[in-house]
Amino acid sequence: MDRIANRPRGFAFLRYATEEESRKAIEGMHGKFLDGRVIFVEFAKRRSELGQGSKPRHPQ
Repeated sequence: MDRIANRPRGFAFLRYATEEESRKAIEGMHGKFLDGRVIFVEFAKRRSELGQGSKPRHPQ
């Protein structure tokens, strides 16, 4: 949940046929507005690259 907007954050993982297609998607969409939100488009990162805030969540 996004604490500021009080809305679900939402995310997706996409695959492209080529690296060139994925780079074009990043260049074309990163930082753009979609449905009133700024979207971030990046290559996926391994958990080890994310830092401390990426600890796996445990069911409650």
